[in-house]
Amino acid sequence: VARECGIIPAKNKVYMSEAVREGSITKLAWNQIEFIEDEENDLPLVMEEVKESEIDNPRKAQEMEVSNVVEYVSRELSDTLAIQLEKNLRSIKRSNISTLIKVRKRTVAEEGLDELEDRHPWDNADHDFSLVFTGDSFGLLMKKDPKAAKEETKEILKRSAVFARMSPDGKALLIDALQNQDLLVGMCGDGANDCVALKAADVGISLSEAEASIAAPFTCKTPDISCVLKLLREGRSALITSFQSFKFTALYSIIQFTTMTLLYYNSTTMTDYEFIYVDLITLMPLAFTISLTRAAGKLSKEQPMNTLICLPILASIIGQALIQIIFQVFSCLMV
Repeated sequence: VARECGIIPAKNKVYMSEAVREGSITKLAWNQIEFIEDEENDLPLVMEEVKESEIDNPRKAQEMEVSNVVEYVSRELSDTLAIQLEKNLRSIKRSNISTLIKVRKRTVAEEGLDELEDRHPWDNADHDFSLVFTGDSFGLLMKKDPKAAKEETKEILKRSAVFARMSPDGKALLIDALQNQDLLVGMCGDGANDCVALKAADVGISLSEAEASIAAPFTCKTPDISCVLKLLREGRSALITSFQSFKFTALYSIIQFTTMTLLYYNSTTMTDYEFIYVDLITLMPLAFTISLTRAAGKLSKEQPMNTLICLPILASIIGQALIQIIFQVFSCLMV
């Protein structure tokens, strides 16, 4: 599903994390996984480089080379992958799946790949990869580095694409870890178990009108994440409109101040009716039109400024003000 949605690029290799218990110590192990789709049943069949004919023949499966499929896997590899395969494959027996997993255990032991400490299977790799976490393995990672301050943890979070089977506290912990990387984090949820994460996120979107809608600042009636793009477009539109309104008001004040200064210099002024005409007939329609600005149909890759005190906005106001002042002074001298 992650590949079909584009969350994991098609060319990326996938490493799934697993909490492996060795005696009284629990360590984080990484397993390289890749499923081949069954065109007829649309089901994931087996791990990478394992053919359908090899599954039907357990003896052939025991003789196959698996060093390229699972590298640096701990000896105590659990049956997590076997259970996952069993749930998805109706046509493959449990004995065959167990055989494949056990072969991997024995092969790793024979190759002498011992414990995982600070070693990762993607170290010094020349390929792109994505990481997958479960709730238990992510909790173990955060237990070692609660604030996600280590460079290794930052790189792992940067490469992580899928977080599955997360508890409510685990979701909130993930959002906090991402926010510690100076990222703006959005969260979509549709149940009571998402309330903590929705409240902790910078942008929380409830996909239902149930309990989650109370904790989330935004609620979408459509039960999918297509609303995220619309929310981004509308949010950027509201931000840009606010900036434009500020610049319009500032320029109007500068223009009126320059006008009145030049009139007083010539010993004259505007009448009350002229002030009313400028404010109601000239100013109000323009201000009202700015508020009707719609969001762009396509989301741009360029992000708008998030503060008024920045060079582009100040340069725009000062530049326009200088043009207006020069034009008015020139007009006054020519009259």
